[in-house]
Amino acid sequence: MTNEKSMASTVNLPRSGQTTCYDAGGAQVACAGTGQDGDIKAGVAWPTPRFTDNGDQTITDNLTGLIWAKDAGTPAVGACTGGKMAWTKALDYVACLNAANYLGYNDWRLPNINELESLVNAEQSSPGQWLATQGYTNVESDHYWSSTTYARFTSDVWNVIVWCGLVVNSAKSLSFFVWPVRTEQSGSNGNSAVWATGQKQSYYSGDDGAIGAGVAWPSPRFTNDGTGTVTDNLTGLTWTKNANPAKETKTWQQALDYVASMNTGRGTYGYIDWRLPNRRELRSLVDHSKYGSALPAGNPCTNVQNYYWSSSTNAGKPSYARNVNMYDGDVHAGYKAGSGYVWAVRGGHVGNLINSVISHSGDGGAFGSDTINSPDGKINRGSVWGRIVRLLGLR
Repeated sequence: MTNEKSMASTVNLPRSGQTTCYDAGGAQVACAGTGQDGDIKAGVAWPTPRFTDNGDQTITDNLTGLIWAKDAGTPAVGACTGGKMAWTKALDYVACLNAANYLGYNDWRLPNINELESLVNAEQSSPGQWLATQGYTNVESDHYWSSTTYARFTSDVWNVIVWCGLVVNSAKSLSFFVWPVRTEQSGSNGNSAVWATGQKQSYYSGDDGAIGAGVAWPSPRFTNDGTGTVTDNLTGLTWTKNANPAKETKTWQQALDYVASMNTGRGTYGYIDWRLPNRRELRSLVDHSKYGSALPAGNPCTNVQNYYWSSSTNAGKPSYARNVNMYDGDVHAGYKAGSGYVWAVRGGHVGNLINSVISHSGDGGAFGSDTINSPDGKINRGSVWGRIVRLLGLR
């Protein structure tokens, strides 16, 4: 039986796209029971087709509602000089496109880092090559500028290496490509639109701080549940309040195993549906106006560390997994046999909330082995499910 549950939220995070699972050495394995991104598939399912060619040299992403220029090669348009360019020139280029009414529109902008990252498909070893099969042309094997300045060093800006999916910071003086975007509709899945980055300060006309694109954060952003958990009111995800529950670094497989252990017996904080977050879930915590701790101000979380393992493998080099640095928000790839921190999450859109196969002992095999799904991932003592759990001696 499969339950799909969506907790109340402002934004429903979409899936990362990953459907394949790998062991620590990078070999493909069956996904069932691994707890990996390709097993859990947390997030809103992607629509089919994911993209629609609008017939006017623009393409709509039916998942996010964003409308992108079909030509990702930063073409010259009239007086607008194309090709690779520095960051301020990239913002000037987009302003020039608007003055020229490029493709019949004058509301183009340089995408913020969350919008640009939304194009990454974690299943693909080369997300850029995949985008080229989805109708886009001239997708470059290089960096693309976002409009979001890097808070730690404001001479840098966030960018995405679309060809491999990394989210990194680079000097504004470097020359990268520009992929303009506009917004006309909300996400096709109700509210799976892209959320705001948190950046408020503007560093140049037309940048993230000036435009403020994306779904606004609720206030308060977080709720301290008082039970050892914290709910993010933007995404509806529930995190352990202690952001270092394992108390030490783990290899990637050890991180998956540790979170699985949180679901044994009576569970942790009363829940038995904890999982290692995928790359998009971890990124959703980042406030791009901050560094040192890149979590939004006023969050009640404790013991926040730097590099956290995600459940998403780096498809281009599957002996590595994606990790997110909560110091500043970058997304890199860490060697699975290396060290990273663990932060457990639950809730959101997931398929099998609980895949705990409970083997009954002492019943003579009368009940066999069952998979029990709690509607909220919690052991509810007053419910029928709770009574079954107590009967089995698990609580």
